[in-house]
Amino acid sequence: MEDSVREETQRTMTLVPSGPHAILLLVPVSQFTEMECLVPAELQKTFGEEALDHTIVLLTCGDYLMGKTVEVLELDTLSVVC
Repeated sequence: MEDSVREETQRTMTLVPSGPHAILLLVPVSQFTEMECLVPAELQKTFGEEALDHTIVLLTCGDYLMGKTVEVLELDTLSVVC
């Protein structure tokens, strides 16, 4: 995560004293790369170890599957971590 994004995220955390209730992670199915595999660790680094307990994963751009099911994707790393 870029430093500017991390700083802005930490700044916004001060606006909500109780912290975030949920984290929405958008993953485009057409662009699942090694970079997306790093996101869960970044969430934990930014929001704490329990961040993934409050993470909702939303797969986007489903039209790129062209009739295939989501099971054909290699999302094992993300599903195990989240």
